[in-house]
Amino acid sequence: MAWLFLASVCVFGHSFASSSMEFRASFALHNERTTHGMQLVEFIEANLWMPACYLFIGVALLVFSSARRLPAWAGWLCFLLLASPWACYLQVCLYLGGKIVLW
Repeated sequence: MAWLFLASVCVFGHSFASSSMEFRASFALHNERTTHGMQLVEFIEANLWMPACYLFIGVALLVFSSARRLPAWAGWLCFLLLASPWACYLQVCLYLGGKIVLW
């Protein structure tokens, strides 16, 4: 359940960043972090199979850990380790989506 929530939040953040990237020439501050963030969002848009495979691996690991009856801390540790790239991508998307656009 947590994987689906995280994936849906990242999809929202991705669409938020993509909509603000349409105005890429009119960002108020266009620094190196903005450039790298835009390259990352464009890379993910071009390779949508990567997050889908990563989500599948996370859900499979969750099912495997519950089937093997691992301790709860081990399942949460696996979730946190696999969710950290998603959280970093969400942070990049929210940074790009929240940039001030000059008209």
